Amino acid sequence: MRKIFESKQSKTSLLFLLVFFIVILLLHTILESMVEMGDPMKNNLYYSFKLPKKLIIFVAITLATYIVLELTTDISNRINRTFFGVSKGVTLDGVTIQHHLDYEIRTHIEQIAKEKYSEPINARIDSVWKGIPGLNGIKVNIDKTVEQALSANKFKNIKLQYEQWQPDIQLHDLEPVAVYRGNQNKQAMALMINVAWGTEYIEHILDILEENNVKATFFVAGNWVENNHESLLKIYLAGHEIGSHAYTHRNMSTLNRQELEVELTRTDELIHKVLPNVEVKLFAPPSGDYNQQVVDVAHANNKYTVLWTLDTVDWQKPSPQTIVNRIAPKAENGALVLMHPTESTVEALKIMVPELSKKYKLITASQLLSSDRNDIIDTNSDIGFP
Repeated sequence: MRKIFESKQSKTSLLFLLVFFIVILLLHTILESMVEMGDPMKNNLYYSFKLPKKLIIFVAITLATYIVLELTTDISNRINRTFFGVSKGVTLDGVTIQHHLDYEIRTHIEQIAKEKYSEPINARIDSVWKGIPGLNGIKVNIDKTVEQALSANKFKNIKLQYEQWQPDIQLHDLEPVAVYRGNQNKQAMALMINVAWGTEYIEHILDILEENNVKATFFVAGNWVENNHESLLKIYLAGHEIGSHAYTHRNMSTLNRQELEVELTRTDELIHKVLPNVEVKLFAPPSGDYNQQVVDVAHANNKYTVLWTLDTVDWQKPSPQTIVNRIAPKAENGALVLMHPTESTVEALKIMVPELSKKYKLITASQLLSSDRNDIIDTNSDIGFP
């Protein structure tokens, strides 16, 4: 990146040089007049010091002319930047870019764009983590970012403008498979809160999430929804995602296909009585118990079977610090964090959410499992898969 203005140090050096030659010229003139007065001592000093007077004058005039031209150019440059450059106080992702001209800000953004570019990653089946979602390719839209920079109002912080494109293979292109995590290259995590009993801690959790501008996914049991319409509505109106946690809290692997269908469809019906326009896309089997039949039935009902990467084990009611210690040190890209509405969880979230938010974007489970680069780009698009 070119500097906006020339170094003050170089200009000071030129001024010092000009003053030096002017002093030499003055001293030369004084000695010359003393010689003319006939002082032999001064005469010796004069001849030992003597320089061509015309040379001194020429150098002094040349330096003076150069400095005047520089100052004139500098004034013109400042005017040009004030009227045609980036406005005062504007920053790009926190870096000051005020008064940069079009070609300068473009060069700067082009350098950043090389670092930000990444190819899409296909979804795949892993031997340990099962289904691994794909990830969109991403690159900086240089023209849009430059346009935004030049049109920004004073003291505004602007962000890089991105373009993204999908991989050839998405999660929905894979055979039916359970999912334990998001893509390891997505710098985001998701809180998945399984709700099968009680309401006393729901509002506390909602308050903490709102204070930290975090959205989570609440997997609700159908028999809980039957008696807690108001709590379900509050969760939804707070902007969180609703997932299914089956109708009862039985081990899903012990049920036949027909019983599994009832567990899923009955829960959907109950949710839709309260939230008729919500599409339930995720299913968290109670206790994490499942087999391939469970995955297949969920898939037939347009749901992904979702488990967890990190478990708070908060149902055992450990201390809040124990919960924090189980999650924070192991936090990683793409992690799904399992929890429940308990008193310990509420206290742990007060510590854990701000701490995790320093490094990871906390988003819903569907957002984490999509290929969207919603860890980098803020989007108002509907929750769900592309």
